[in-house]
Amino acid sequence: MNKNLIEKSISVNGINYNYKFYCTYKRSISISLNRKNEIIVRGSKLFSNVYIENFIKKHIEKFDDHRKLINNNLLINLNEYLIIDKKKYILKWIVDKKNFFVKRGDCFYIHTKNDRKKDKIYMIKSIYFFYTKKIISNLDRYINNVYKNLDIPFVTIDAKWLVGKWGYCNVVRRQIFISTLCAAFSIDTIKYLIVHEIAHLKHHGHGKDFWQTVASIVPNYKLLNKNFRHIKVI
Repeated sequence: MNKNLIEKSISVNGINYNYKFYCTYKRSISISLNRKNEIIVRGSKLFSNVYIENFIKKHIEKFDDHRKLINNNLLINLNEYLIIDKKKYILKWIVDKKNFFVKRGDCFYIHTKNDRKKDKIYMIKSIYFFYTKKIISNLDRYINNVYKNLDIPFVTIDAKWLVGKWGYCNVVRRQIFISTLCAAFSIDTIKYLIVHEIAHLKHHGHGKDFWQTVASIVPNYKLLNKNFRHIKVI
């Protein structure tokens, strides 16, 4: 048993959340989702329980919304539909010799070697990856203009299956990844997310200068940012 691991629960707006708290020696605190969609909190032993709970209450909603989006569209509704560009597409599963998919009208005809849940999840992830990559490719000119306007050296942007995050910017390695689930959003929302991550190459935190940089490219960023918390994919 890990002595630094404590399993706890907290009530936020009448909803009980279970989470795992890892005690660390760093004087910082963070919250994330692991690959099992479990809420993970890491923080110093020096923090009081009140401080930790207030931190969780402040940040847990965005991770819970991301988890619901994953659960609703990749697990529960495997046999029903998926969302691309805020449009609902009906899923038609076909057992075949190869794994591939074809989009016709409002339907996705998905061929899999097996009818197992694991294979279906793999194909859904593949679809989202394909469309996110396609969107990034189509926005190539827009992305180049963003780099030019912000006077930032070009960095390759790629799609990746991210857990608990919509985008990720590694400043040291100069890498930017966009969550494959972003294909469910509108193009304008994805543009904002890309600008958001590019701005991190110039400003590491979310300070005043950071948001001024984002606003210089996407003036309505506040409205678009709300999509990641309040979007309803049903």
